[in-house]
Amino acid sequence: MVERLHRTLKQAIRCHDTKWTESLPVVLLGLRAYIKEDLNTFCAEMVFGKTIVLPGEFFEPSSQTPTDPSEFLLGPRETFRTLKPTPASCHSSTSCFVHTALKTCSHVFVRVEGLKPSLAAPYQGPFEVLSRTDKHFTIKINDKTSTISIDRLKPAFLLNDTDSTKEPFPVQKSNHPVVLPPRLDQNVPIPVTTRSGRKIRFNPKNL
Repeated sequence: MVERLHRTLKQAIRCHDTKWTESLPVVLLGLRAYIKEDLNTFCAEMVFGKTIVLPGEFFEPSSQTPTDPSEFLLGPRETFRTLKPTPASCHSSTSCFVHTALKTCSHVFVRVEGLKPSLAAPYQGPFEVLSRTDKHFTIKINDKTSTISIDRLKPAFLLNDTDSTKEPFPVQKSNHPVVLPPRLDQNVPIPVTTRSGRKIRFNPKNL
């Protein structure tokens, strides 16, 4: 019985001009789907209890008349017009701090980017502000114009030059004469005393 099955399988494969690996699935499907005359049934029906669906039976002819392609596209267009994207969620509630004095300051400090050596100043400046926007400042650095982001800037508070020229305290004039201490002669030696007040005299021979 096995030799009979192999003989039928080989004869069916030889009938195809393609490779036997490509025609084998079609041949096996045909052997399982043909009716046995002696049993009046299919091989697949005896195994699975019902007939198998052949490739030509997957699709049935439609009874509806074909529609115009332009009318067919109206439905998807209307559907996509009603669709709206889902708003993205923002999990971060922290806000960036921007100093209010940056809107009016005349000079700013610039933060140094990159690796810095130990004990190095984190900011450079102050530098003069030439123009400003909501995000960038145009400043003057070493007689050159540079545009820097507001994230690297810090306002500089400078003292006015007029305030530094004023005397902090008024000088009071006195009518009393100023008594100066007597000037000591540089040639006169200063006596050396101990903590108890005793004068120390050295032998001139040892000097």
